[in-house]
Amino acid sequence: MTNRNKSIGTFNETEITNWLISKGWVFAKRLTQKGAKDEGDISLGDGIAVTVEAKRTKAVTLSQWMRELADEMENRGDDVGFVVAKKRGTTDVGEYYCIMPMKVVILLLRRAGYAPARPKIRRKSRS
Repeated sequence: MTNRNKSIGTFNETEITNWLISKGWVFAKRLTQKGAKDEGDISLGDGIAVTVEAKRTKAVTLSQWMRELADEMENRGDDVGFVVAKKRGTTDVGEYYCIMPMKVVILLLRRAGYAPARPKIRRKSRS
């Protein structure tokens, strides 16, 4: 007998992977768990240091998802990662939710060249 939740998870990961491939991430692939140190659900390709965790659940447990993502990012040695959560009522992966820690958003913005100029610190003159 097949585990229904595992089958649903596999289907979700496959849908997300196929969507990523259709958007140009041609080397995206589902990952299988290797031992006790999970490294996420989807790889964007060899040499691309991004952890992707896929979720398809009715209950939203953000703190649990973020802990799991942090552990998987550490296991892979990545400083970038995100959770893709299925949006209820749609099968369009482009409408799913992408969740990541704020520090990752800032890191990505800086890498993309959107970092603001460093503010000049004004020192009070001594009189």
